[in-house]
Amino acid sequence: MIGAFLLGYSGAGRMLLPALMGVALVPVLLTVSYRERGPLVIDDGGVEFGDGMRFDFGSTTVGFLVMSNGVPAIELKSAKVRRGRPRRLLHRPYNVDFNTMLSTIEQLQVWHAQGRWATPAEIHAMLNVSTPTDVEIGETVTLGVRVDETPKRT
Repeated sequence: MIGAFLLGYSGAGRMLLPALMGVALVPVLLTVSYRERGPLVIDDGGVEFGDGMRFDFGSTTVGFLVMSNGVPAIELKSAKVRRGRPRRLLHRPYNVDFNTMLSTIEQLQVWHAQGRWATPAEIHAMLNVSTPTDVEIGETVTLGVRVDETPKRT
């Protein structure tokens, strides 16, 4: 489109603005995609992103926020992570219910503070629990989770 405008094709001028916006937007999207690559690992010691950034439960504050586009996010802050920059964790790329993921991370952080270490089977079971349909937003419930000590990898 930019080439057509520079060559003087008729009607190419109206496409110049979208072309320039695309030129500006593509590097930003590539950077974000590269930064958010890889698997998310949640273990009994913390949360590790695919780019190697790790938030240990002992030094991390876990919070809930709603981003400007209305999407809920889990915000992880730690002074040990480069420049103390917070990291936002969205549930969509991992196909896990948002409330389930937030509750699991908060519970693991509480257990870590108490000196209780969760097994991979327990973490797997907590992340795969079904959300009850009769629970209102903001309501707290306690769920029992059956743990199979040899979970299948998914």
